[in-house]
Amino acid sequence: MKTQQLNINQLTAFEAVGNAMVSTNPNHYKESIYPGSIVIGMPLSVDELTPTVDGTYIVVTKSGNVLIKNVAKVANEMLVLHSLNEDFEPGVLALNEVTGVYKVVQVQTDRCFLN
Repeated sequence: MKTQQLNINQLTAFEAVGNAMVSTNPNHYKESIYPGSIVIGMPLSVDELTPTVDGTYIVVTKSGNVLIKNVAKVANEMLVLHSLNEDFEPGVLALNEVTGVYKVVQVQTDRCFLN
């Protein structure tokens, strides 16, 4: 088993607002994020987002919006974003609009931590 040391000072907490992002796949219940959840993110560079990288991310835009999506692919200076909700249409975001990217490493609900 390998481990990676994380500097806790680099982690950032966000509060989830808006619609819940609920995975309907029972194997992915830990990926569900509900309004009021505290989402802990580890900073990444935009360059680290590639089509082969799986995971849930917080993408911070120049307008200050925080989008919590699954990143499907990066192509032609664009991000293609997917929600955990199956009925969500993929969104496209220009890379030059991104001011920060965080990989979700932990979600805290009012009852427990979901790793």
